[in-house]
Amino acid sequence: MCSKYIGNWQWFDYPVLGSTNDFALNYTPVFPNTHIIFTAQSQLNGRGRRGRQWFSPLGNLYMSQLFFSPLPVNQMVYIISLSLVQAIESFNPKCHLQIKWPNDIIINDCKICGILIEKRPDNAYVAGIGVNLTQAPQDTTSYPAASLQDFDIIISRQEFIHAYITMFEQNITKDFKEIINEFLHRAYRLHQNITVNSAKEKFFGQFIGIDENGFLLLKQEQEIISINTGEILFS
Repeated sequence: MCSKYIGNWQWFDYPVLGSTNDFALNYTPVFPNTHIIFTAQSQLNGRGRRGRQWFSPLGNLYMSQLFFSPLPVNQMVYIISLSLVQAIESFNPKCHLQIKWPNDIIINDCKICGILIEKRPDNAYVAGIGVNLTQAPQDTTSYPAASLQDFDIIISRQEFIHAYITMFEQNITKDFKEIINEFLHRAYRLHQNITVNSAKEKFFGQFIGIDENGFLLLKQEQEIISINTGEILFS
């Protein structure tokens, strides 16, 4: 394990962990309100949303942020998603990046990044971020995947973390309406018909926006419904 700082964030980098999120969830900070980044060059039990396994070969970024913030989860999801997109755009502004609600970063309909946000008993955030820098899973049937290297974006883990933290610290201070506007500018399938998969059912309709609470707005014939949790399915 090695330790260094990126801005105000202490960064602990491990050769291998079971899961960076699990490690962060159980970590006891030396000082309260510390902002810490945990990374592993590889994970044995990496996980994504809904208990999905996260493919964790060498060369990609597996990171968990441990920090305190009074902002609600519904806002933090958008702040982190937007910060990831902007970090990638800083290396290649011409790359056509989109955010598939609520938090998948995609290029050309292929998933590049995934996010898993959890809370500790002390209300600290643990934000797990996986970025396919050099490799992407080839055996998934739920979504197509690719790496940044596939699109000629060649960057190191440290370069990406630095760019992401820079964007994150800027965005976390912005008004949420501004965050939503930036998100919608990059939203996957906005103003198109989509399928949203929630925990209990699927919804069909036109994706027309995001409300002030961060809920997805779906138009179904003459009715507009708001959806708090779920995911847009790849078409």
